[in-house]
Amino acid sequence: MAEDYFVKTGISGVDKIAGGGFTPGSVVTLSGTPGVGKTIFCLQYIYNGAKNGEPGAFISTEETADMIRYHVKCLGWPGWEELEKKGLIKVMQPEILTVGPSTRPVSFSALLEQISELEVKRFGFDSMNTIKMFFGDEKGVRTNVFHFINHIKKLGLTSIITTESEESFPKLYFGPEYFLSDGVIILFFSRLGASMERCFWFMKMRGQNLMTDIYPMTIDNTGIKVFPNKKPFSLERALIPKTQFK
Repeated sequence: MAEDYFVKTGISGVDKIAGGGFTPGSVVTLSGTPGVGKTIFCLQYIYNGAKNGEPGAFISTEETADMIRYHVKCLGWPGWEELEKKGLIKVMQPEILTVGPSTRPVSFSALLEQISELEVKRFGFDSMNTIKMFFGDEKGVRTNVFHFINHIKKLGLTSIITTESEESFPKLYFGPEYFLSDGVIILFFSRLGASMERCFWFMKMRGQNLMTDIYPMTIDNTGIKVFPNKKPFSLERALIPKTQFK
């Protein structure tokens, strides 16, 4: 495919690993343990698009819009406030805490309507774990996660949805969003002795030629960087028993 076909994340190293970027209109699940960088990754994707004139929206179910803006200010990303004023970035926190039937809470339907009204091309949702709490049994979760992802696809939004990993790599639980999404990225901490290293794994992307190895990742005041020409120091020196994989 032509290089300009893809939606560029603009995150250092990621587009190279993905074979050009995200497929337009795709939904990518971004999974990881607490503190590994899921929210920053999602915000950086929205921010990079806005800088290039591509409007995006970020919905957080766990933090207020003001808290998100505070995090961005701490990172020191220039021009964020101006991009918001121009409508190129929208940051929201929906009212989704009303418990309803396991088939579909009223608040969930309202959330889908809110997403439908967004006039954007990029979409970030943080996180699926919060809304999954209201769906009851496993069947209810899977049904509504499918409905949520399918709704985003119909709108043509190129999206990242975050989800939390209950266990660190390599012991991973794969929820329904992993299978229903077009792509899956896993961020995790790897330990070697007293040291912890952030790692990046683009596990799948339908219709694309991925680099599926695990790569080191860092976070600084410019955001996330992934290094496709390097291997994680911790994993090169650690032997992972096969019994650790589920």
